[in-house]
Amino acid sequence: KEDKSILKYEINNHYINIFLKDKKILIETESENKENNNKIKDNDSFTFNSIGTLISCFPEKFSSPRQGNLLELTRAKIVLKKNIDMHSFDGIENFTYIWIIYVFHLNQNFLSSKVTPPKFPGNRDSKKLGIFATRTPHRYNPIGLILFKFNKIEGRELYISYDDIITETAILDTKPYHHLENVDVFGNGIKYANWIYDSCQSKKCDVEIKEQAVKNIEDILEDKNKKLMFYDKKEDLLALIKGVLEIDPHSKYTHKQEGNLLYGFHVDKLNVIY
Repeated sequence: KEDKSILKYEINNHYINIFLKDKKILIETESENKENNNKIKDNDSFTFNSIGTLISCFPEKFSSPRQGNLLELTRAKIVLKKNIDMHSFDGIENFTYIWIIYVFHLNQNFLSSKVTPPKFPGNRDSKKLGIFATRTPHRYNPIGLILFKFNKIEGRELYISYDDIITETAILDTKPYHHLENVDVFGNGIKYANWIYDSCQSKKCDVEIKEQAVKNIEDILEDKNKKLMFYDKKEDLLALIKGVLEIDPHSKYTHKQEGNLLYGFHVDKLNVIY
């Protein structure tokens, strides 16, 4: 029935506000839904579509550095999907570095909450760290984060360097990096595990590049039928190959055996034997 004492109704945040001629009454409704909204949901799931695919100078995991900034000459490009409006990147040229969020597409079978990082001191079973205390690709959600140096955009391709991820990696998002996100690692109150510092300061391997290897690279670069994806200068290729070997692509768990054995890794379209 129409009640002439009621002026109006309002619904606001699960409440019904009833305005009377001389007062306002609040009646809570949907209380059950409100309580559920305040609880942590165990079955939350989200679906993301990639914005593009990364093409890297590293076609496989072996030889890719454990951190992209260890090798300046590593290169890659993101081939963007056709549904991505390129106006979305207007202004990106004002930034030197960009964050990339990507998928560990080869590490989606999560098995354990602890791992032993490759550069962690001691043997594999001496001590393990929680996955959220490491940058392991084995995670509950196979999502990675890396800081790339932005170089240029050509067509639908985003060219970047300081790469440590491999070809065919799906890219979810990119965001600009700026100084407000910078943290002084030597500042007061900033800490990180000693084993990370020690691994960065570890001695580099001695590398000798034979004359025949240099000649092979020169021949490849001169052959138009063997054009590489990212490199056209001999000096850049030699510096990259030397850098990969100096920081040693082998972990201590897959270290080189004694003797004059041959090993190999891929960089760009080259097969490097050492």
